[in-house]
Amino acid sequence: MKYKLLALDIDGTTLNRKGELTATTKQWIEKAVAAGITVIFATGRGARTANKIRAAVGLDDAPMVFLNGAQVWANQTRLLAQHFMDQSVNSKLYELAKAHKSWFWLYTEEGMVTREDFRQEIIDQPWVKFGLHHQDPNKITEFFNTIVSWGNLEVTQSAPENVEVGALGVTKASGVQLICDYLGITMAEVVAIGDSLNDYALITEAGLGIAMNNGDPRVKAVADEITETNDNHGVAKAIQRILG
Repeated sequence: MKYKLLALDIDGTTLNRKGELTATTKQWIEKAVAAGITVIFATGRGARTANKIRAAVGLDDAPMVFLNGAQVWANQTRLLAQHFMDQSVNSKLYELAKAHKSWFWLYTEEGMVTREDFRQEIIDQPWVKFGLHHQDPNKITEFFNTIVSWGNLEVTQSAPENVEVGALGVTKASGVQLICDYLGITMAEVVAIGDSLNDYALITEAGLGIAMNNGDPRVKAVADEITETNDNHGVAKAIQRILG
């Protein structure tokens, strides 16, 4: 078979609009595995919430890319890589969120910290990922452009109302490349399916990049193919085409 690895985004892609894993999607993921394809998640989620979906589709021993590539796992116990942001920006990110009364979350080595749980001493800890959420699209644009202008962070989005930040050069694509190296395959042998800006690099670098029809127009513009929406079994239908 031409393709050996299938990298799936979770939210807006594998899960429907209600956050559900449908029986049809689960069935076709299982068929891909049965056909000899390594199926992984490449997601902005951290391990704690992503592992629930992982277990639901029986991918307990599969490699995973979490936090937009900031954590890459060979399996549930072996961490291949973890990338920390430049600590000099921690205070700047916190002050940006605070100044605009934005909800925020971040990941340290210990896990996720939300605005409600934040303590001042966390600024001095190494951060793996930081995210801002705001309902005002103008604020989101301002956040995005401001952080990009600093020049030392990777800035992306997993939804129109958020901005997500990680170490410069760390993306889902870099994470999947590491898994390819671990498995002894190439990016040309990867199929990637996603919907948001944080899927952009992976969809452009995979051998076959597939965008969800409910996806960001910027992602759809660079995809090799566009599948159905996440409410119309887009992942299942893409796998069906791959398997022929």
